[in-house]
Amino acid sequence: MKKFAVLLGCFFLASLISFIFAQEQVTSSFKVLSLEDILSFLIKLLFTGAFLTALYFMFMGAFKWISSGGDEEAIKNARQQIQSSVIGLIIIFVVIAIAVTLEKFVFQENICFGFSCNIKLPKLRQTDNQVIHQDSQESYQGFQQYPNALQRQLENQGN
Repeated sequence: MKKFAVLLGCFFLASLISFIFAQEQVTSSFKVLSLEDILSFLIKLLFTGAFLTALYFMFMGAFKWISSGGDEEAIKNARQQIQSSVIGLIIIFVVIAIAVTLEKFVFQENICFGFSCNIKLPKLRQTDNQVIHQDSQESYQGFQQYPNALQRQLENQGN
């Protein structure tokens, strides 16, 4: 427990040192995930987990078959387990193929289920605050291109 506490303290101090010695503002390229990104990831994770589970049961059935020692009942159970897992894999592939076909060709990525493109949730209508925020971002980008214009505008507001 002491080793863990010391290690945790070292990581904490190392993180403080990076803030102390930073000469300029450090920007991160970390993207904040939206609900659409999270749901798409969870759907992909669910199908990956289902695929890996079906593969696991297929290999376990093969292992049971090999280790059955000629027992007919054990071979029958192993064969049934392998058949069930193969049926599960086929169902997973068919569902993914249908979903991707619908996304790409039928809905032309206007409606997505999270396989080939992110889920698209319906948006609420745009409020006045969002319009104002969008306008302020556009003017801020304009001021970034012409920094002297910002200074002149601030001077004119002060006079």
